[in-house]
Amino acid sequence: MNEYIYCQFVLISNERRMADIIEGRNPVIEALKTGRPINKVLLARNIGLHSAVAEILHLSKSRRIPVEYVERRYIDKLSATSSHQGVIAYASIKEYVALEDLLTISSEKNESPFYCILDGIEDPQNLGAIIRTAEASGTHGVIIRS
Repeated sequence: MNEYIYCQFVLISNERRMADIIEGRNPVIEALKTGRPINKVLLARNIGLHSAVAEILHLSKSRRIPVEYVERRYIDKLSATSSHQGVIAYASIKEYVALEDLLTISSEKNESPFYCILDGIEDPQNLGAIIRTAEASGTHGVIIRS
């Protein structure tokens, strides 16, 4: 069961979001160095092996963070700026909780447990839509395969 991460809904800036996108080599390196929870790193296929990219790969591997090579235009589409340098990281902005804590939420409300369990979600926009729908339907939380 430890291959799953558990989260409950947390209101952040008036919208419910599951991932924050970090753009650029140095911002991603800093996020990796500081231990910020990172779900996945995306690298442009043609990025080359600069020292910064090598460091991103090393830090990601040491923290067991998946790295995926994608087309640069996919990163361009995700990017809010034009300075991503072929590197994007999905950082968690949700607070992850233990399953026991998540189960406590429903028992404290005297309700039967109702959770949304996800696996294989790759697009953060799909994930956001699923989470908003799950919350609107009254789930106590979302369980996501790590």
